[in-house]
Amino acid sequence: MSKRVSVVLQDNVAADLEKLATDERRSQSQMGAILIEEALQARKALQKTETTSLVEDDE
Repeated sequence: MSKRVSVVLQDNVAADLEKLATDERRSQSQMGAILIEEALQARKALQKTETTSLVEDDE
């Protein structure tokens, strides 16, 4: 299931999104969804690495 959300972007970020979407022949909405998903995956991986690092430091 998909959920609709709204975001407000700074002009330069909106321009970057528009260019990237155009370059990849996607809508800005599709490109935004892909970028958010990638960012969330990267954040989860970073948090997992930080947690692992903290556990190793305690040992």
